[in-house]
Amino acid sequence: MLKRAEQVLSLLAITLLFALVCYAQQPASAQSTTGEVLTNADVISMVKSGLPEAVIIGSIKTSENNFDISAKGLIALQKASVPQKVMQAMIDAVASKKNASPPPAGGAPAAPAQSAVSPGVSAAVVPAGGAAGAAAPSGGAPTAVGGIKFMLLTGNTKQPLTAEKLQVAATQAKASTLQALALDNALNQVLQAGVHDAATRVAAQTKLGAPSTGVTQAGNVVGGLLFKKSKPTFTYAWALPGATSSSSVPAAASFQVTYAGIPGVNPDDYEPHIVKLAPTKEQGWRLAGAAKATEELAQSTTPTWPVYSAFIEDTVSAQTKKTAPGDVTVTRDSPLAAGEYAVVLRPVARSKKFAGTDLTNGQGEGLIFNSALSFSVK
Repeated sequence: MLKRAEQVLSLLAITLLFALVCYAQQPASAQSTTGEVLTNADVISMVKSGLPEAVIIGSIKTSENNFDISAKGLIALQKASVPQKVMQAMIDAVASKKNASPPPAGGAPAAPAQSAVSPGVSAAVVPAGGAAGAAAPSGGAPTAVGGIKFMLLTGNTKQPLTAEKLQVAATQAKASTLQALALDNALNQVLQAGVHDAATRVAAQTKLGAPSTGVTQAGNVVGGLLFKKSKPTFTYAWALPGATSSSSVPAAASFQVTYAGIPGVNPDDYEPHIVKLAPTKEQGWRLAGAAKATEELAQSTTPTWPVYSAFIEDTVSAQTKKTAPGDVTVTRDSPLAAGEYAVVLRPVARSKKFAGTDLTNGQGEGLIFNSALSFSVK
């Protein structure tokens, strides 16, 4: 009997030792600080239990997760009254897990992944290397967005400036001018909640929204009801964050834009424009333009959306001079009045069609359409 007990104890000791060795060999990312794998149901349970928002977000940040942030998952979270900040924390946690790639076999560190969208308004508004609209280091090359470069021309001086990427937000706002759209409560709600590159992809894949309410942004559902079988028309707004640009230029400045060599883009199809930006009511964003479209067009993966045929923007009268394909200088016809402006690239043919997913995700030809250089005239 005693011998049998010793055998059992020995077996338990070996099993425990094996478990400890297995755990020690797990990567650090797999060893949650809480030991719990959170799911959507756990988050909903915490919300219904009345836990403070900050506590729930802290738990999300320190726990392993298996969140469902698909369109259906987000809708379910909204119906369960999960706060927007909590949903954003869930989205960020999933994104962080996906971006954390293990080192390759052999122990060598993995090379940094190249973003499919160079202007990194994919994860950030400004590409690495400078602040929005800031001048590049003296003597350095301009910071480009996907191969697009902007230069400020003052007399015989050329100053490289950092390019930016317009973000896209979708609402059911009905305004027909940029100034009216900038005052629209629906759009301001969406922009104030925060817009990222995934914004309109989620907006297009869900059928959320109601008259005068925001649809979605950055995976956050602003509010609304499920649509019936009708095909609603959304207003898609192109915007830059911040009330003002960090770059101030003379009223008589000119700009050189270089955009040759972008894969899949014929530079002769585009030309630079100067547009006046419209600050939003909440003073946190500047609108560059807008277009109305059905979700079918916004979801299209083939060129079916003639977005520029009825695009809303305030274009400044200017002259362009092409030195070579994709190398153009744009000069205003008269000194600019004080305000916020941007240099953008627009199709020569207003009827040119784009794939909706390229525009809403800032990829392909949408990359050139969404690129901008903002500046202030004092």
